[in-house]
Amino acid sequence: MSKNVYPTNFKESDIKYFYGFSHDTPLIAKFIEVESNDRYLREINIYTESATPDSEFELILQEPDKDGQPGNLFFDGEIKGIANKGRCNTKIDISNLKLKFPENGLFIVFQWLVVEVNKSEFNYHKGKDTEKRYIYDTIEPSVGAYPTDENSGWIFGNHGWEKVKKIELKILSKYTDKFAVPAIRLVLS
Repeated sequence: MSKNVYPTNFKESDIKYFYGFSHDTPLIAKFIEVESNDRYLREINIYTESATPDSEFELILQEPDKDGQPGNLFFDGEIKGIANKGRCNTKIDISNLKLKFPENGLFIVFQWLVVEVNKSEFNYHKGKDTEKRYIYDTIEPSVGAYPTDENSGWIFGNHGWEKVKKIELKILSKYTDKFAVPAIRLVLS
């Protein structure tokens, strides 16, 4: 992995957990720190999964506030992304913005957009009763998360910004007692 990519501590093949849209948690974020802040933001990579082609989302760049959570806007313009159908590394080129990496680190905030192109229907069953089917409406895409002991992931919910909690699911053994941090990378120049 290049020394211009942050963070480098996960492989896409390890991603088995995904954050999906919820009206209660419409935003997720990843905090990134870089040794040298004399660098410029070139590209943001997000590991996504989408059941629909060309699902749209928005990114918000924020600096940490005095408590270390997402605070003031670092960039107040619009940064839109489009995720392809399936699982993939979605890249958003932001080199034209000529943004210098901030001294105290950067939050990359993922925002789901509730628009028609992102609507998807999920058909499933619960437990062993395969006869009874349930239909769930959702908003695409989902954002992959990797297991780690270092918590740089955040979720915005009813009580404001909170750090992601450790995963307790035993079915995903690589994630048990780890933090599921959004699989977001930043490429610098």
